[in-house]
Amino acid sequence: MLYLISLLSFLLPFQIGYHFNNFQNTVYGFRIDYLIPTLYLTDIVVMAIIAKWLYGHRTKITIRHMLYAICYMVFVSLNIFISSYLISSLYKWLKVTEMILLGLVIYNAKKFDIYKNFIKPLSYSVVVVCLLGILQYFNNGSISGIFYLLGERAYQINNPHIAPYPYSTFSHPNSFAG
Repeated sequence: MLYLISLLSFLLPFQIGYHFNNFQNTVYGFRIDYLIPTLYLTDIVVMAIIAKWLYGHRTKITIRHMLYAICYMVFVSLNIFISSYLISSLYKWLKVTEMILLGLVIYNAKKFDIYKNFIKPLSYSVVVVCLLGILQYFNNGSISGIFYLLGERAYQINNPHIAPYPYSTFSHPNSFAG
């Protein structure tokens, strides 16, 4: 399971995913990227981590755990059903649940070394992402090619509708700066 956590750490900066564009993703006729459900490669890795943990982990379920789970499901269900964007709300709550379960898995992981299993693989991918940003800066636009498969957004520096800074594999230059 630790190798899957390392793989997840390496894949964090990349946006390799499939966008489901045929759902509610517009507000007043404008397409909003944040409302498009997307299945990322990192989601598949997280699901594999959770499945491997559930298969190999035996835990005693107490009444307290059941009470927390029921309260969580009631709250989530109410929030989804009163939402104006039903599919987007369902997708976002699935993502929140996924992150909660991943946090529980990492918290309970034995032999988890934060440097070896998280920081080191993330550092390697940050080097790739930073090199891509530098190349985009000197190219005055996107590089494409293999970087498109890693999640690079296609843009040109002279487009007046976008920020004139490198995006790397992120959706906005501020995300890249972070």
